[in-house]
Amino acid sequence: MKNGTVNYRTLFFAILYLAFGAAGIYLLISGAYLRFVTPKSAKYLVFMTVIFFIFSIVEFRRIFRQGQFEPVSGVLVFMIPLALIATPNLSVDGNHLATGFVANPGASENGVAGTEKKRGYDGNVYRGESMTFTIEEKKPPTLEEANQSNSFYRPVELSGLDEATKTITVDNAQFYDWVTEIFAHTDQYMGYTIKITGKLFHNDDFMGPNQVVPSRLMMTCCVADAVPCGLIADVADISNIKLGTWALVTGTLKRGQYNGQTGPVIQVTKIESASAPENEYVYPK
Repeated sequence: MKNGTVNYRTLFFAILYLAFGAAGIYLLISGAYLRFVTPKSAKYLVFMTVIFFIFSIVEFRRIFRQGQFEPVSGVLVFMIPLALIATPNLSVDGNHLATGFVANPGASENGVAGTEKKRGYDGNVYRGESMTFTIEEKKPPTLEEANQSNSFYRPVELSGLDEATKTITVDNAQFYDWVTEIFAHTDQYMGYTIKITGKLFHNDDFMGPNQVVPSRLMMTCCVADAVPCGLIADVADISNIKLGTWALVTGTLKRGQYNGQTGPVIQVTKIESASAPENEYVYPK
């Protein structure tokens, strides 16, 4: 029944749905949604944004319809996501994650054989327990083969390679691609000088006392599954390293040891302060 009195509960929900719709538009236009989910989730965010606007219109059309009063205090929890969205520079620090680390992000179907799983180990993510496996050099899949598989590895055009000077300058946008490439073709890049930017990460559970990782957070679904990934780097003295800061690491690629295995390692020659990339996350292709 309509009358001249505003139904404040209906008005509250109309404004709430409108706020969620506006937040969806903000996240999509600004790209801020990438702080929470991967790019492939954009289509779902578009859908939900449209739904919230439809809900808001429906509720606004009902604000003069009176019904049984129900308190709105129980739905105030919906304000929490809005508060998170409004929080500037919200991000996850890899040094405070649950000791996870992806040593070889492209190893789902490339270069890993004889994996011995132990408690605390899930896929390619180390969680503090010892584990052993051997690295088997395999030819990376062709683009057609990769597209037909569920492998994270996808051949891409990589920039920053100077074969004449044997130098690799890793662009921030190709961090994941270069780390995957180096694991897939380790022998090809031995002795190359590499320059790579990342947040300095260390974990005593699976790294040597003077090893760090210039890392980025790899997100496969949402921020809840983000783990640091990158290349292990040998430094002269970790006490001189400020962990959790962004740095440009320069060094020579070699085969080295970490967590009882052999793989590509950076022998560090220089560490310089660097700015964080616009988006700290990387996403498997």
